[in-house]
Amino acid sequence: VLPEPVDALLFHYTHDILVYLVQNTPGATEPVKSALLYGLLWAGLALGAWLTKVIVERGETSPA
Repeated sequence: VLPEPVDALLFHYTHDILVYLVQNTPGATEPVKSALLYGLLWAGLALGAWLTKVIVERGETSPA
């Protein structure tokens, strides 16, 4: 498990990348930008949920 400041740094770094990507997509209209933003956010949420599940399950089977 990462220390709390590292978690926050990783979250904000990833968030900034997503925002930069969406705001600077050449030729994209507002609906395309919105679809891209929310698609990436939901994909990130799903990935985070899956990683949390894997980490918790791995921790339950590890000896103390």
